[in-house]
Amino acid sequence: MTKISDENSLQKIAGILSSIGFSKNEILIYFFLLREPASSALYISKKINVHRTNVYDSLRSLIEKGFVYTITKDEKREYSALPMEKLSDYFKGKEVELKEEISKVKISPLRETDNESISFHRGVFALKAILYDFLREKKSIKFYDYTKELEDLLGEAFIHDYFREILKNKIETKIIFSGLGLKSAGKIKRDKIIFIRRLVSKESSKVFRLSCGNMFVIGVLMNPVFCIMFKNNLLAGNFDNIFDLLWSISKKTK
Repeated sequence: MTKISDENSLQKIAGILSSIGFSKNEILIYFFLLREPASSALYISKKINVHRTNVYDSLRSLIEKGFVYTITKDEKREYSALPMEKLSDYFKGKEVELKEEISKVKISPLRETDNESISFHRGVFALKAILYDFLREKKSIKFYDYTKELEDLLGEAFIHDYFREILKNKIETKIIFSGLGLKSAGKIKRDKIIFIRRLVSKESSKVFRLSCGNMFVIGVLMNPVFCIMFKNNLLAGNFDNIFDLLWSISKKTK
């Protein structure tokens, strides 16, 4: 029996699989087979308390996706799961496929959107999409009330890749953090591109704000994370002025 540690990470992986269309039963069976490989459909059904017909349907789908494979032993069919370490290969392959198909398609909007707008976004994926929009602007980024809780939400791998792109594109980025010390961002190479300061005696906040160009975003660390994006030069400019004042009284970090 394979032991799986770190239940928190397991839950995050389950959330990722669910976000790309895996059913609850498929995720349940995949994790079960990681713990107990070479299991029959009947055994799986009994152990996870799911009807055998539904187990067969989910196994068929997982096999088509490449996450589960079959083993014939003593004229009996058993099932095992693709090792979790191979998941990144699966997503890399899907990323390549998606980029190839996107390059073949061009959809023009029926009408032009206004330069000024307000939009509402929910979920980690939406927040990451906003941050990637900032990268595409290639203008200075200002981040206020960056916290350890926000780091945990985004994930260490994303933060590492994101700041690497900031350095690669030489985008000046200023961060004012609050609460406990930073875990991931505090380790990054800065190269006089990324600057981090802390407001003394500032407790960790559930609300964060950031700006880039004419974009100003207010985010709330709720479940799921919720963001409001304003595309407005005046609002973004006002935030920049307040940020600069806070920056002047914040404490430098090493």
